[in-house]
Amino acid sequence: MSRIAIPLALTLSTQAVASAQFAMPPAIAQLKSQIQGKRPREVASIIVQRFGRPNRDVGSGLTILEWDVGGCVLSLTVEGGGGPLKFRCPDGATLWLIGTENPIRDNIISQFEMTTLPDLGNSDVSNHGTQFYLGYLALHANGKYRYVAADEFASQHRQIAPNFFFDHPRGNYVVAYPTGLSGQSLLENLPDKSHIAAIHFSADPKPGSTRPGASAQLELCTSRGHSLYFASSGLIPLNYALDASWHNRWSKSAHFEWNYFFPQPLNAGN
Repeated sequence: MSRIAIPLALTLSTQAVASAQFAMPPAIAQLKSQIQGKRPREVASIIVQRFGRPNRDVGSGLTILEWDVGGCVLSLTVEGGGGPLKFRCPDGATLWLIGTENPIRDNIISQFEMTTLPDLGNSDVSNHGTQFYLGYLALHANGKYRYVAADEFASQHRQIAPNFFFDHPRGNYVVAYPTGLSGQSLLENLPDKSHIAAIHFSADPKPGSTRPGASAQLELCTSRGHSLYFASSGLIPLNYALDASWHNRWSKSAHFEWNYFFPQPLNAGN
């Protein structure tokens, strides 16, 4: 299948952004043009009409469908809000096919899932890289934070070293942006692993105490996988993972609604 090189705008924004040359099959270029502004179920139907049933489902706990196209892979995650629809080649080059706009500030006000770090030293291959859910951290628009531990945490053997949020589940937070960024800056414009904000957490003081509560500061970063994650502000890395997906994974006019049943992947034996 022949390919054409076209300039790829990384966002729908009018901001000045870098562009990249991405060699993709004409069928993918046509698909990208056709699906902008479509509802998820319409996008799903268009993909199947063009490329047939998916070649495989590579998800574990999620349905992540893949189609082989021109030596590369078209990928779509169905659950968890769906998307982002992407086209990935063996050299690692990735094109996100749905144009989105995700301001930093809007995405900071979110619910971040806390898990243990991947168990990469586990000799049991079936559990290699396993992460366990510990709870979630909610950052509210009024500057308050709240950490909610998983119900089963206390009764499980999922022990990790204590962290700030275990001991101080409620308080306030303040956001400071790096030079050149603001709350309206778009995540789509930023390189992978960019630090987008320093967030200072101040715990509520203990009842009856006149002393200020404990405090901590973390760095919030963005990834090319359309997610945000927290990192340590110091030399000692975090002993847990704390992340969330970008809010807008579809164009603004595409309200999330699947209402579409995919044919079983080819590797399902049908």
